[in-house]
Amino acid sequence: MKRKKAIFIFLLGIFLNSNAQQQSIYNFEKLVSLTSATEKQQKKLKKALKERSEDYTSASENENFDKRFAAIFNEKQQTAFYKAQISEAVIQKKLHFRYDKLVSTYPFPKDYAKMMEAILYDFNYKKEFVLQKHKFDKEKRELKYNSIHNAQKLWVATQIELIKKATYTWQKTTAKCPDLRSSKHTDFIDYHFYIELSKNCDAKYNGSVKKRIAELVLSESLMSLGENIADCRATLYMSWDSKLKNLDAVAKQEAQKILALELSKELKQKLSASKIFEINNIDWKHRNQALASGEKKQNKLHKTKEIKLLKEKALKIGLDKAQINKLISLLEKKDAAIEALKKKNTSDNLSTLFEGTPRKSKSQILKDFSSELTSVISKKEFAALIGDGLKPGAKKKANKEFEKIIGTHKLTKEQKEKVYERVALYYFNEAVTNAYYKSKSTLRKQKLSVLRYKFEKDYRALMNNFDIKIEKKQKTDNRTFQW
Repeated sequence: MKRKKAIFIFLLGIFLNSNAQQQSIYNFEKLVSLTSATEKQQKKLKKALKERSEDYTSASENENFDKRFAAIFNEKQQTAFYKAQISEAVIQKKLHFRYDKLVSTYPFPKDYAKMMEAILYDFNYKKEFVLQKHKFDKEKRELKYNSIHNAQKLWVATQIELIKKATYTWQKTTAKCPDLRSSKHTDFIDYHFYIELSKNCDAKYNGSVKKRIAELVLSESLMSLGENIADCRATLYMSWDSKLKNLDAVAKQEAQKILALELSKELKQKLSASKIFEINNIDWKHRNQALASGEKKQNKLHKTKEIKLLKEKALKIGLDKAQINKLISLLEKKDAAIEALKKKNTSDNLSTLFEGTPRKSKSQILKDFSSELTSVISKKEFAALIGDGLKPGAKKKANKEFEKIIGTHKLTKEQKEKVYERVALYYFNEAVTNAYYKSKSTLRKQKLSVLRYKFEKDYRALMNNFDIKIEKKQKTDNRTFQW
């Protein structure tokens, strides 16, 4: 009830103010001044005003006068007449009735408020002009007035849609990163509002909008917010990517730092191109770059740890400082060569250097490493240093051969233990020999042949002690023994 009363008083004030202004316009000197009337027009105007004064009983006489006025003056002079009847107070009241509600309801940019006020003023001015010009032609008045009014409604609806869209972009960003809600986000919403506005902006204001976008792109608050968004999204991504989240703690920090940096760069590029300032999906190349950095850090840490363990073990087995330094230098040289070839180094462990069948380019690097290694440490030192790593492979071969022996000969528990000890030792020595002489094919074969001969001789003697006769082979078989 109070609202209806307020609206009634508001409209009554507009009507009384407008009516008073309209009556004051029917003054000869004022009309001559407004229209710059010629002498001939002035004579006709005096006559029209006299007739109006004599016959004026109601608003209908104003209609008759307007018709006579239109016959006296041209379009430009008539426009001046109708504009003079427009009440600035009426326009301001209507303007702020809508404008105040808009700016108090929606978070429009503060610097856009003046622009909005000017545009709304223009709409209201045009409507008032139509009311004055066609006040006695209801059909034309309503047609033109409604056309302007509907254009105003559409414009207002568009502004609301744009600010809602900008606000939603912020809400979507904070939904993924709740900690950002306390951040200063005014520039974020302003920026997104302006870039949407620039797509459908009146040419008159286009320059101002573009200028404001350019200012926001360079704002420190938006730059800082972009870094926070990048940090947040990087943290989230690290928590669910299977490879990234399984990195060591320090390596994970490195990967997250790189990912955040790349995402921050992406956001800055979007700013420069006046695009939406958000990260929807993590680019795969950013993820791979972060993973590569994390793995590189992790490998470096592991290498450092392995070098430390290698030093400790080398000292324990009696290597001197010069040998240790040379050994480490050879390892670094080998790793650098592999890295230069852009081949992924699967292991920095000495025990696995000589296993597998590496590709030709990598194989040559490893052969060179093996050749230089033999000039630094003896075979016995080599076995003591990396023997533990060779044992699993040797044990696997020993177990396979031992199964054949116990399947051929019936042995006691004690006999089995002695036989297995000999077989396991042979395969361990074979693994060490293969590894140590890897780069020297002819020498390796000779060493392996001697090793095999000694083992077979020892094996036959052991089995003869068990009253199990083993015939000496006429020809050595490289694959197995004559059990």
